[in-house]
Amino acid sequence: MARALAKRGDLPAGADILARSEAQVTANPGANVGDADLALLIALRAGFARAMGDAAASQAAFRRAYGVARRTLGRSEDLVRRIAAEIDVADPGMRGFALADEFRPVAALNLTADGNPVLRGVLSGGYNAVLKALQAGNGKTALQVTSGAYYAALTGFPDDADAALTQARALAAQPGADLAPDDPFLDLVALTAVLFGSTRPATEVQAPLDRLVARLPELAPDMALLVTAFQVFALSDRLDANHPRIRALVQDWARQWAGLTAPSTTADFSALMIGPDLHDALGEEAARAILDPLRARHADQDGLRLLSAQLHFDHLDLTGGTENIEDRLAEMAALAAEVSAALPTNHPLNIWNMASVGDALNLMGRFSEGQTWISGALSRLRDRPGHPDDMEAYLLHRIAIAQGGMGQDRAAASTARQAYDLIDPLTARPWVAYPVILGYAIERPRGGGDWYLGAEVIDRFLDNPDFVARIPPDDILYMRFTRTRLIAMSAPPDEALSAVATFVNRLPDDGQDRRDTRAILAMLQAEALRELDRLDEAWERIKTAADLDRDWRVETYGALAQASGLSTAAQLLSLEAAIGWTRAQALGPD
Repeated sequence: MARALAKRGDLPAGADILARSEAQVTANPGANVGDADLALLIALRAGFARAMGDAAASQAAFRRAYGVARRTLGRSEDLVRRIAAEIDVADPGMRGFALADEFRPVAALNLTADGNPVLRGVLSGGYNAVLKALQAGNGKTALQVTSGAYYAALTGFPDDADAALTQARALAAQPGADLAPDDPFLDLVALTAVLFGSTRPATEVQAPLDRLVARLPELAPDMALLVTAFQVFALSDRLDANHPRIRALVQDWARQWAGLTAPSTTADFSALMIGPDLHDALGEEAARAILDPLRARHADQDGLRLLSAQLHFDHLDLTGGTENIEDRLAEMAALAAEVSAALPTNHPLNIWNMASVGDALNLMGRFSEGQTWISGALSRLRDRPGHPDDMEAYLLHRIAIAQGGMGQDRAAASTARQAYDLIDPLTARPWVAYPVILGYAIERPRGGGDWYLGAEVIDRFLDNPDFVARIPPDDILYMRFTRTRLIAMSAPPDEALSAVATFVNRLPDDGQDRRDTRAILAMLQAEALRELDRLDEAWERIKTAADLDRDWRVETYGALAQASGLSTAAQLLSLEAAIGWTRAQALGPD
């Protein structure tokens, strides 16, 4: 109607209709008008004001539209970009605009063949300004196009980065190009596009990684650090975190870090990439000695705020312990929101941060909230063109855990089956394949009582040497443990005892704390012994199980001990009471 009035030349009447419409929507939260639609309405008001010559009102409306759109949309979304293009950063009203920082001017980028200017702009949270600076560059040289590819790689658009790299390599091959055809920057961008900006398998960039590793001695120290971090990241996609190759590379990175004479954005980025592995390989104290000063250095307004926020998030996620768990979880949620605001909505960092918050909520027994966060991560993953099936399967598996925790057995079984059907266990990433298989094996028979069905699922893979060769030994051991548990829950008591004994003999004497595993094995033995009427043995086994489980859970989870062991603890208590009562009855009144 407003547009019709405008065509008739009555702009004020059209503007009045739009103003009243915005007022009605704003005054009625239940009007079911989304932020995107409301932002479009306000942007239309801005256009009317501009057409009537009221520049101040027009700019105020465009800023208001931008703020509404940014409540739910990332800065890379098309609507947000279109509104942002209409905002005049020189307008006096910008001084009081809450989101003015997203429009702060950026000087022309002095592009270098290490990517530091582009990297600094993105990690400081100003990636839209970096894009504007790149677009303002004159000409299409190899360095300019490669820098644009780096921007696409960092901001989560790997296909765009690949296309730009193809163009950049062609330009670099021309006489007089400002970048050599074999410049390491080209391969570094290819690595970044997959290992930081996508959820694709690390094997996709093995060739450029191998080329850079071969050139490590000639690389600048900060670029060598980043290549080493990428080596670790790529290996972590298929090896256990404690694998000797990974530990050796992490220690090599730490030695290189200690030898740096001056910090650089590239070196600091390498610390972000390798941060979780530092905790695994060096221990919390040594990891924090490296990462805490780095995070503090970038925590202020002029620092790499995105990097600082993500480092802090990873620290809380990996080394939290149990003290002040509610406050820490709230801080993780706030940090996830901060990172999300500084990157495109479906960037892999945002996906994994949401999933991590969801997993933490599941750990606390807050399964409904956990499912909401992980479902949000799944929605963002599905929003990525060509996302890998194994990543979707992994998040579905985590949702099934939440559903099972809420007692939604049918939903959990259905979701676990969806996850299982999405993967090819011989090609999916090992750290995805084995938990998805186990999740399906556990959920498939739930409610029906025939746990043999789950054991049969696991047998298909334990009997396949090609599959076993892909999975770390500890994970194969856990698959065997789960199979044993499922058999013991359905088998006759003699068969159950035999299955448990067979597995106990497989347990390696490697110094690892396996009290949680031994507690469950002792519980299974106690149940079988009770059915055989060997009550004294059953009583000793169930007491051992309860002691092992309690001690391990308290030492591991502290204040979360009860929530984290809710299902197992309930089983133990119930069985302990049943065996105790039966034994007492057999002993008689004396």
